[in-house]
Amino acid sequence: MNYFIKQLLLSAILAVGAGASFAVQASDVVVVKNSVCVKNGSNETYIFAAEVGNSLRVVKKLSAGELLCANPTPSKGASISTDIGVVSVYEKEDSMEGCSRIVELGLVEIMLKFSDADRCLWSSNS
Repeated sequence: MNYFIKQLLLSAILAVGAGASFAVQASDVVVVKNSVCVKNGSNETYIFAAEVGNSLRVVKKLSAGELLCANPTPSKGASISTDIGVVSVYEKEDSMEGCSRIVELGLVEIMLKFSDADRCLWSSNS
């Protein structure tokens, strides 16, 4: 792994640890514990969302191969009370329907093929 990728990954890990979200190329990504991540495994660009419990929902347009992660931001002194999150994908920013998937924290769910009305092909159901 070259120096630039290592620095990018370190920055992403620190940002997520602070409760932020990020989108980076997913070729050499270390998933942060307690984060919900989704990767665009298709060749098209779509709108993706990731959320954990009651934390902020993160939405971003992802090109092929990009990754989006969200990390819960519990209030000071509180612990994370869930081990699952939800990832979603939509064809356009104004789309009403898309695909959603319940995922375990710390794992990356990969959307392999988009199909509206909750019929997408995901890495966990292929």
